[in-house]
Amino acid sequence: AALAAGRDMTSLIQRAKVPVFLLDMDGCILDWNDNLRSLTGCSQEDVQGRPLLDVVSALCKDGVEAALEAALSAGMAEDDFAGGEDSEGVAMRAEAPDGVSQLVEISIPIRKNGEATTEMRQLCMTFVPKSNEEGLMGGILGIGQDLSEVAELRMVQERKSALMAMLS
Repeated sequence: AALAAGRDMTSLIQRAKVPVFLLDMDGCILDWNDNLRSLTGCSQEDVQGRPLLDVVSALCKDGVEAALEAALSAGMAEDDFAGGEDSEGVAMRAEAPDGVSQLVEISIPIRKNGEATTEMRQLCMTFVPKSNEEGLMGGILGIGQDLSEVAELRMVQERKSALMAMLS
């Protein structure tokens, strides 16, 4: 059953139409879906085994690191409640504490034809603890949304406002 669940998780990550990645307990990338590949130009092979902090822009590393630490802490706190059994002999889990999902905006440099560019892909990611086969914290799942167009519109609006201020 655990093997089937692992295959289901991998299939879910790969088929998602939004950015999804899976990290191990050290913050290294285990899985990186096709949506992220198409958005960033980085393939699974390019990023697998690398720390997420090495893949994101330096400008967002502090926020990403804080969100990862919070997700790990929440997952570890959740593990403290694991292991009890109900009357059916099924492992009970406490409800996840508030604030388990960590929302953070990240920037990932875009690669074209295998080469790094100065362009960035803006993503809004939620980090949530992922349980392993034993029901204990086994890593972090990152699920997100591409905000690149929103960021570009925000930049255009700021430029427009600055120009309007100069003209007034």
